[in-house]
Amino acid sequence: MIIDFQLQQNNLKQYIDNNYQKHLDKILIDKFTTVTDFLDFDKYKQDFIVNIDFDNITFPTGNFNDDCSILERLIVNIFLVHRNNSPDKLNEKMLTSSAAFYELLQDMESDNLFFDISINRIDFFKYIEGTTNIMASRFVLQIDIEI
Repeated sequence: MIIDFQLQQNNLKQYIDNNYQKHLDKILIDKFTTVTDFLDFDKYKQDFIVNIDFDNITFPTGNFNDDCSILERLIVNIFLVHRNNSPDKLNEKMLTSSAAFYELLQDMESDNLFFDISINRIDFFKYIEGTTNIMASRFVLQIDIEI
């Protein structure tokens, strides 16, 4: 058995790219850019960035009664970063895009892209790098994948 972590990351990115905008259109938030490399605020200056950051992977034992499959537990951080607007507008966009992302995750779970997906926490960051023109939220997800 070969585990393809790159494919898992690509699948998550593709799902977000293909489905998140329909949730954002409901709240009138413009297009986003998805990145999977290091979130560099000097490199990425777009108004709205979605950053996918694989945190860690474990293989819990005792989750299946047969030996036909293994459960992989992936912890991933998704950052929704907004910039280039007033602090009030950035805060509004951060909160509404986070609500839309929550809806996306509900769809993702019902679409059976992964075995199970849970939101461990959501954090909100204002004044990133000591400035009032970048705000972000972070979703800490636990994704179980049957391999």
